Amino acid sequence: MELVIRRVGTALVAVLALMASLLVVASTATSAQALGDRCPGEQVKRCIRVLQVGTSYYAHAGIEDRNGAYDVAVNSIQLQRHDGDTWVTVKENGNFDGWAATRDEGDTAAHSCTSGVHSFRARAFFQWSGPDSGEQWLTTDVVPVCDGAFQVPFPCSETWTGSTRSGHSPANAVDFNRNPDEGQQVYASAGGTVTTVRDLGGSSYGRYVIITHNGGYQTLYAHLQSFGVSVGDAVTVRSVIGRVGSTGNSSGAHLHYEQRLNGDDVRVRFVNADPVYYGDKNLSRDSECL
Repeated sequence: MELVIRRVGTALVAVLALMASLLVVASTATSAQALGDRCPGEQVKRCIRVLQVGTSYYAHAGIEDRNGAYDVAVNSIQLQRHDGDTWVTVKENGNFDGWAATRDEGDTAAHSCTSGVHSFRARAFFQWSGPDSGEQWLTTDVVPVCDGAFQVPFPCSETWTGSTRSGHSPANAVDFNRNPDEGQQVYASAGGTVTTVRDLGGSSYGRYVIITHNGGYQTLYAHLQSFGVSVGDAVTVRSVIGRVGSTGNSSGAHLHYEQRLNGDDVRVRFVNADPVYYGDKNLSRDSECL
């Protein structure tokens, strides 16, 4: 499916027309939400965003001539299923002005949670000429599109041993170790909002962070040496939330990691690999690399 809304008067009219059209064509839609939004530019404003309408996800690109002195165009929109994958062109050579949205189809459907696709990002190629001329590829951040799509909380270049044990509290938590590990950066497993940053001193979790994600999910990161975020911060899968430490009730440096669903501890699952219950397994992130 492809939609093109041409600029008529003001950008606001175009945006409203786009949103209204998307709501009409998406029968399951109850609201539209912009994700991974980037809109730089003063005289010529360029926008690329991931737009969620109901359970579908779209690449949305727009360009606005703010003083009427420019010729403007969006000449290509592309989608990428995971960081490092091939960019798939879904609109090009249209030289279409105004605002446009397009949904990826078929085997490369970025909005499909059942085919192993858990996130995607979009980019568009903008051109403008007038008092000055320019062109630019503009890319969104990586946007998780499936609930419960989590990455190992470390860079792709690092392999960590994830350990589980039946006597652990809670039972489904994973302890991560490597050599060296103390002071190493810890990354968010998925995008979300930081809802807890707390220091319990020498007891329990010590310094820990909780991130709330879509779909009732939360992730917890404990025994941190230091914090990298504050309550209320919006984080992405590339955000550093703290450093590995040994605070609280801990016998040595490691990351205590939990996944929760609707407040309950659940078995940890990652996009590319899962820990074993119970035992040790080497784990590393292989997409959304840092």
